Amino acid sequence: MTTWPTPQDYNEAIQMPAFSFEDAELRTGQPDLSPLGLPRPITGAFASVYRVRCQSHDWAVRCFLRDVADQHKRYQILSKYLPPSGTAYTAGFQYIPQGIKLPMGWFPILKMEWLEGKSLEQFVNEYIGNPQTMQLLAERFKQLVLALNRKGLAHGDLQHGNIIVVPTGIKLVDYDGMYVPDFRGNKATELGHPNYQHPLRSAEHFGPYLDNFSAWVIYSSLLMLSIDKGLWRQLVGGDECLLFRQTDFANPYRSYAFAVLEHHASPEIQHMARVLRSLLQCGPDGVPPLSQEVTPLKDMPTLPDPVSLLSTRVTSAEWTDSEAPERARNVWPKPEYFEQAVKTPNMVFKDRELRRAQNTFEHAVGKLGMVFHLKGQRQIAVKCFLRDVPDREIRYYELKKAATGAAKPYFIDFEYQREGITDGSGKWFPILKMDWISGPTLDVFVLDRLKAGDKAAPDALLFKFRTMMRALMQSGIAHGDISAKNIIVTQSGLKLVDYDNVYIPALSGVQSSEFGDPLYQHPSRNLRHFGPYIDNYPAWVIDNTLSFLSCYPDSFHWGWDYIVQLVRDDQLLYFSQVTNQLVEPVLVWNITAEVKRRAKLMHMLMQFPLEQVPPIVDDFGSNLLKREALMQSINRVLGKYTTTP
Repeated sequence: MTTWPTPQDYNEAIQMPAFSFEDAELRTGQPDLSPLGLPRPITGAFASVYRVRCQSHDWAVRCFLRDVADQHKRYQILSKYLPPSGTAYTAGFQYIPQGIKLPMGWFPILKMEWLEGKSLEQFVNEYIGNPQTMQLLAERFKQLVLALNRKGLAHGDLQHGNIIVVPTGIKLVDYDGMYVPDFRGNKATELGHPNYQHPLRSAEHFGPYLDNFSAWVIYSSLLMLSIDKGLWRQLVGGDECLLFRQTDFANPYRSYAFAVLEHHASPEIQHMARVLRSLLQCGPDGVPPLSQEVTPLKDMPTLPDPVSLLSTRVTSAEWTDSEAPERARNVWPKPEYFEQAVKTPNMVFKDRELRRAQNTFEHAVGKLGMVFHLKGQRQIAVKCFLRDVPDREIRYYELKKAATGAAKPYFIDFEYQREGITDGSGKWFPILKMDWISGPTLDVFVLDRLKAGDKAAPDALLFKFRTMMRALMQSGIAHGDISAKNIIVTQSGLKLVDYDNVYIPALSGVQSSEFGDPLYQHPSRNLRHFGPYIDNYPAWVIDNTLSFLSCYPDSFHWGWDYIVQLVRDDQLLYFSQVTNQLVEPVLVWNITAEVKRRAKLMHMLMQFPLEQVPPIVDDFGSNLLKREALMQSINRVLGKYTTTP
């Protein structure tokens, strides 16, 4: 079976259009490049899209990231309903079976008209303060949907990223999941963006009704925003949604978004929200089209006031993504309360072992929680959270199931307690009960060892760090906030702490709960980045920092954070190109060839989209942990993108 290309495979081929494309026009074109001279793709779950500029037209070249059965036949059938020259609502396209040549063979592409415009999300964000424009946008969207309905067509994935506002109106892109009458009886090849789809939609739902629910979601959201622009901020619009998220549809009776809208001062907004909630009582194939007038169901339960909803949901694990951290913080105990409460464990904890323990008055404060050291028959750590995180209990439950096998030694055993600590008024808040572990953080350990004259410490730690990252990768786990402060060096090895943002395969489809320590994170990271790749860039930062200290052990007095910045940013490249020396008040050090290569590698990785940054263990094979194999792999990567001096 042919191996399907990765985004990186396409990145390499697209740089040589004259040799890679079969299409004569594309062979003469030039792809858009980043300042570093690398291709600049728009990468989604199913394809990487490149802009290729030709003499008479600019084209969007869509390179597929997975094989879809009968894809060529599907696009041939689509061409019967969507002319290659395009329509008022679709872009022109041509499916080319032998579109792009890669080392493993030829692969199909979709050559599409490049649309100059803004995505729906970008357009709304820009014109949110203009109600007339928002109303016109809603009406044009409705006309687009009705035009598809009249022909018996459905796009299949109506969402902000697939709706482009151009000077002449609105156009749709991404036709991979489209329904046309010739597909009757088939199953859907994809299920669409979850923040716009009916929660019961499955692959069995594939017919002319397919867009009805998402059309109501988009149309209603645009009209509501035309009445009250403040909803965009209040409901955190623009974060992979307009106003609603998947959790709002899955449980509307505990949805902050529905509660806000149905208690709004505007009768029109109240009505539209109740209509949308009524549509959730239908199956995906029973939702009426936008052309049909819908009356809200009369027997639906009235939603609680949004303020009371927040206050009553403090003890529940069912929190919606609609809730902004600022709101949750208003009903969450302050750090000072936890610090005082833990002084009397027998009065605030529900857990019997914790009630009998004694406070050691040792604690640490992080971004999302405080960790207290208690001592009973054993040493215990208790994490008290400083704010809510959506689906926190589910995250910890799934992590406990997943942290097995090779990854297990790097996690501390924990127990999530939904009702762990009380605020004294009858309300209970969750805690994490863990084994207390002793040991310095990674940065403190390595600098202390270097101060003591142990120049081999960075290399020894590097071996352990790479072993840990390989174990996480093999388990499909990413910590989400890899930093020196979240890695503890113990007598038994390395241990990870702070599991609030851990990614595991069972959490695919949700978003990050935090950004991670900016000292280590890729500059483009946002909350939408949540997958097995999120540790890759910070792991390179730590790996290269330890390697730098291995080369220059006397640099320990600069401090860990300064060395991280030196390694992560362009300073090493500057020194190597200008002086070839690192200068400080006492010493002048020549920059080694290895450090030069690593500096160029870090510079290159910063230009990558975050999801395309390779893991430090990528393609190292059985010699993964050997220094020679590591450098060979780095040289191989560098050879593809840069010229080594």
